[in-house]
Amino acid sequence: MIKIAVLDDSESDRSQLGAALEEELERRGEKYGVFLYEKPFSLLEDLDQDEDFDLFFLDMELPGIDGLGVAREIRRRVMEPPIIYVTSHAEYSIQAFEVEARRYIIKGKHMEEKLTEALDVLLPRIKAGKTQKSYVTAHYTDVERIPYDEIYWMKKEEKYVRIYHKRGTSFVRKSLQALLKEQNAFAWLTENS
Repeated sequence: MIKIAVLDDSESDRSQLGAALEEELERRGEKYGVFLYEKPFSLLEDLDQDEDFDLFFLDMELPGIDGLGVAREIRRRVMEPPIIYVTSHAEYSIQAFEVEARRYIIKGKHMEEKLTEALDVLLPRIKAGKTQKSYVTAHYTDVERIPYDEIYWMKKEEKYVRIYHKRGTSFVRKSLQALLKEQNAFAWLTENS
């Protein structure tokens, strides 16, 4: 199932975007859940409660925190899901790429066409990512995805764990015990035992 979060403080815009996404996903025969948020902090609280999403649609001007701030908070919690801005404010489009936004759609008469184009590009990637399980490492602004089936072994080295994999080695600043407690790492070890 594709899980999508839509954040917009305008009820009419939020409902319109949600309905357009549902219609397009139904047309494609996708299983989906579209979750509508009015308040930025409600979305962030759900992320803190381990709610996960495959795709985020954000407005830019929001009460209390702008769309860039929300995206930074999302990226602090999860690095992978694509972020798409759907907004009336073209002036922020360049800044949106600072948070690795995938698209910047201006609300208006071409919005639904642009949503379809965005889903054409992103849905295959999202679905591929769901089938290929990976461990994601984050180092400041660098993010690395290491597919579990490419990991050869892991070795503790002082405050780090060195992960040996098909493309070389990567370091994670965690204890080996903490790394193994993470749900995804544990699931991978269990599946490949």
